[in-house]
Amino acid sequence: MESALYQPWFFVNLLGSTASIAAEVPGIWREGVPSHRIAKLQKQLDDGDSGAAARFWEDMNAAGTPLVEPVPQDSSHVLLTFLYRSKAATSVGLTAQLTVIREPSIALRRLRHTDIWYKTYWIRSDIRFSYGLSPNPSDDRADSGQDR
Repeated sequence: MESALYQPWFFVNLLGSTASIAAEVPGIWREGVPSHRIAKLQKQLDDGDSGAAARFWEDMNAAGTPLVEPVPQDSSHVLLTFLYRSKAATSVGLTAQLTVIREPSIALRRLRHTDIWYKTYWIRSDIRFSYGLSPNPSDDRADSGQDR
């Protein structure tokens, strides 16, 4: 059964703004910033909490994806985490136009021993863009429709 939240291409509009993305505007996005929610999940898994991943997906099904977290003392930016659910995939690519030039596919990272693939960005809270997620292998029947 395919998740109602799964959309291979999705449009992100964080605050309903019509702001456009331009490469010359500083501070639009950067990577390498950890998600607080993913860090908490990693700690739960490291502590032996075998139900942590299932609870995480329950939370994401209720809240929707991508995961958006506030940045303390910075209301103009958020932590935006792209998520994909798959046990069968060996890699998951993210295609998102975060600048005025087309970016190549960016690899999501797998949270070890789980079906959780993720990539987090510190990003302006008024940004709008579309994105796509591409698992490899692309046959999502291997996951019984659990991909997201």
